[in-house]
Amino acid sequence: MLAPTKQVNLRPRGNSWYTRVYVPEAVQHLIDGRKEITHTIVGAVDQKDARLKAEEFRLFQFQRFNRLLAHEAEPTRRVTELSDEDIIKLARMVYIDFRADSDAEIATFILSSPEAQETNSIIPEERDALLRELMQHFGLADGARLWTNRVLKDSKIDLPNTSASYTKLLTKVRFAINQAVLIFVNALADTPNRDVDATFVDMTSNEPLHPAHVGTYSADKRDFMLGPLIDEFLEEIKSQRGKKGQAKLCFTLDIARRHIGRTADIRNIARRDIISLRTLFSRIPKNMSKYYKGMPPATAADLRSSDHPVRSISTVNTDVRNIKQFLTWCSLRDESYRPPNLKNTKIIDPVEDIDKRDPFTQAELEVIFRSQQMRQAAQTDAIGYWAYCIAMYTCLRANEIASLAPTDIVSIDGIVGISLKIPPEINYRGGKTKTIPRLLPLPKDLQNLGLAKLAQSRNGERTLFADVKLASDGYFSRILTDWTTSLLTDLDIRRRDISFHSFRHTAKMMMEDADLHDRDIAYIGGWKLKDVMHKTYGKDRYPPNILTAINKIDYGEIGKLLRDIKK
Repeated sequence: MLAPTKQVNLRPRGNSWYTRVYVPEAVQHLIDGRKEITHTIVGAVDQKDARLKAEEFRLFQFQRFNRLLAHEAEPTRRVTELSDEDIIKLARMVYIDFRADSDAEIATFILSSPEAQETNSIIPEERDALLRELMQHFGLADGARLWTNRVLKDSKIDLPNTSASYTKLLTKVRFAINQAVLIFVNALADTPNRDVDATFVDMTSNEPLHPAHVGTYSADKRDFMLGPLIDEFLEEIKSQRGKKGQAKLCFTLDIARRHIGRTADIRNIARRDIISLRTLFSRIPKNMSKYYKGMPPATAADLRSSDHPVRSISTVNTDVRNIKQFLTWCSLRDESYRPPNLKNTKIIDPVEDIDKRDPFTQAELEVIFRSQQMRQAAQTDAIGYWAYCIAMYTCLRANEIASLAPTDIVSIDGIVGISLKIPPEINYRGGKTKTIPRLLPLPKDLQNLGLAKLAQSRNGERTLFADVKLASDGYFSRILTDWTTSLLTDLDIRRRDISFHSFRHTAKMMMEDADLHDRDIAYIGGWKLKDVMHKTYGKDRYPPNILTAINKIDYGEIGKLLRDIKK
């Protein structure tokens, strides 16, 4: 059986991605001698998502290669009529083959220079005229007959061209070709979802629908039982992404298994069932393991006290996305299964990303740093004190601070700074991290607190802060986030969306108030910005003027308070 032997081939271009699948030599003669198939990734939100879609596409192509080899060994089957389902299956096979050519053209367009793209792009008003011109140039009638005969031959089906089924198939193939050309025209006109035919295109992802094994599949019903499928899916995820990647899905899928039923047939799961599941996700208490320990999620949702908030909209949307990923995997595992249409099942979050964590007010910072807990942390050099100070002046994230080693506090050109690196455990485990390696000078206010002396006193230790340990989820920041939650509760700071991450927003607000250049703010905070990310990150020298910029961050009386509680 043919199987891929190399890593998936994924190439970026601007905000788009494309992948190439190399065709094994044994099957090249069955697809017109083609040596590779190029495919444009549609709707990927980031590189990780694009890679997942590329792997799914490659898996489907190799399944197709193996079917072609199996078909070649089978005798030709003489039939007089085809069922409607078989006709749709054959038409989808034509669409996928023809779409591969369109995707190759789209990838070429995406990889061209901005000038070439501007030259080849068309305005939406010219789209219909271009579509008619291309279809006339292609010769739809002759082309459809050619592809119809080809797909019948590839499928080892001998169907008379005088039969009614042949005429129906010919019509469906015409629609398939038209849809493939339409995809290309929509790419040029930037109208991706216009006139999409649900017979050939998944309305959720805009990806080609795979041809089902219609009329030839006779699997046991147990192959479609929800519980065993979830177990199999989680084991595959664990082998690919480790325990951490599996843990992100376990909670979601365990709820689905309880709510829908372990023995439920996934072929009977409809859109309304996923909506019902989403409703349950949105009713589960935020800290269920703390307040409702040992209870099933549905029970905890029913017994939730009004004092306990529910999980955030973004968390619920992540649950829904996990369900979609599982059902997509089921369709790749067995092509006879088609998941329900889950388009627009995401809950619209009324809170903009920038508002999901609020900065601390001056009054809240004063309460925090005048507290007995903070004074004690300062006297014992605990991470609680130092992490807050570092975050306020450098905009670092919780895990970036918690994973610092003594050797990460460096002196370059006589200036003390932090050499920020990707935490090795995160990188090794394949976990997601937003850290971008960069070199940050310490402002004078932070230098005067004695961070360099602390690093020298702990030289040779794994972490800069003795109370930090690697948590089971692969991150160092667990102790810091838990301590912050406890501290804010004890100090009765209960304003919505306040957490340790709020220090990052506080620092950004202070930099903006100090009129720092956008380029300097992006560098300090590790945000993507043109001419910053690739040209300055990861260098062994401070960027010009960055020390002057970072020294402009001034907390006034709060800065004096930080020094006073350390004495």
